[in-house]
Order: sequence, then structure tokens, then C-alpha cells
Amino acid sequence: MKIFKEYSQSQGLLLPPSLDEFVPENHEARIINDVVESMDLSLLLAKYEGGGAPAYHPVMILEVVIYAYSHEIYSSRSIA
Repeated sequence: MKIFKEYSQSQGLLLPPSLDEFVPENHEARIINDVVESMDLSLLLAKYEGGGAPAYHPVMILEVVIYAYSHEIYSSRSIA
């Protein structure tokens, strides 16, 4: 069975504010999130074979990479 680390953007913080309060409604990150969430990523998810420690969810990684590329950050070290 394929297991990923838990990924939930609606997850609350230890403090009262939620992540939605930190990102403005018209921010580029929200647009990227909406586009990626609307994509059919079944082929990408099918490539994951599992094993080892739980991996980060591919949707989250794709969103981070697209956001970094949109800001002309291409180095994996800089993205991290």
C-alpha cells in the first residue's frame, strides 16, 4: 500500500490562527494550488512504489517546485 506523510492545508496550528490567514486571497501560491489540485495526477501517483519511510505527498512537492520555478529558483538546495 502506498503511504505518504499527512498533507492537509486546512490543518490548524498549535496557536489559534490558521494557515489561510497568512496567505492573501489573491496570492500566487493559491493560484498554483488551485491549478495543481484540479489536475489529474493519477499517472504521477501510480509511479510511486512505496517502501521505506513515508514520503511527502507528490501534490505538495509539485506545488512547491512550480512556485519555486515561478520565482526563478531552480536549485534544489535553494528550494529546500
